[in-house]
Amino acid sequence: MRHLRLVGARESGTAINSSFFDSAAALSTKRTQSLFVSARPGGLGSNDIWVSQRRCADCPWEDPTNLTVVNSTTADGGPSLSADGHLLFFHSFRPVGMAAVTSGCRVELTRMMTSAGKPR
Repeated sequence: MRHLRLVGARESGTAINSSFFDSAAALSTKRTQSLFVSARPGGLGSNDIWVSQRRCADCPWEDPTNLTVVNSTTADGGPSLSADGHLLFFHSFRPVGMAAVTSGCRVELTRMMTSAGKPR
């Protein structure tokens, strides 16, 4: 069995890593936005989608903001961005007659950040 070596991996820092459940990170193509799922305090449901930004690809991550414009009072997760960064796909357990729903919405993350109370 071959052993793989991870090259260029870096710690995300305490802005993203918490003592709560954090997982399913998705990085924007410019590597300046990280969307992830967390059960940290300040969320709307059991798991929410959060976003952290940084000024450049090598800059430190800022404190994350809850994406209240897409989160619900149930579990939301699995964030994934389209190649152009304008579509956010995620799953949710909101009550719509199914156990889980995969949603897609056109997003402008800067506008979403402003809506979430943290303008850039």
